[in-house]
Amino acid sequence: MKNFLIYVGFGFLAACNNVDHRETGIAVKKGEEHHHPALATASLSLNGQLKWKADQATFQQVKTLHEQAVLFASASPIITEEFRAAGDTLQSGLNKLIRNCKMTGEEHEALHHWLEPLLQQVKALRTLGGAEGGQQSLHNVQAQLELFDKYFEQ
Repeated sequence: MKNFLIYVGFGFLAACNNVDHRETGIAVKKGEEHHHPALATASLSLNGQLKWKADQATFQQVKTLHEQAVLFASASPIITEEFRAAGDTLQSGLNKLIRNCKMTGEEHEALHHWLEPLLQQVKALRTLGGAEGGQQSLHNVQAQLELFDKYFEQ
């Protein structure tokens, strides 16, 4: 299972339209950051004063992921298996987002900065040792998904 998530993460890095990351480097500028203790957004910032442009497929898939997370939270899961099922569904949506990624350039790099913490948070949701951390993990996933609208637009 661990190896699968590692491959998915690396697959995302390679999947988005063959962008040569050695040439582009980290293109995201330091600047305004949203601070939330459970979220890793240190490298995520606006494009100057503007939001980054996301392609339609990415925008739609993130919207779907957010709707799924809200639905899971409103169902008030209480047992580990419910949280894991939510994580599995969200992971499936992330896999679709990664497969269909067509973004390039600085927008692509900014998307990586937003997506990497989300991958980790969904992994935490899927690998819970007990239901105690489930609510917090689900909250972290929702909060990261909500950040998308702060930094990206269609």
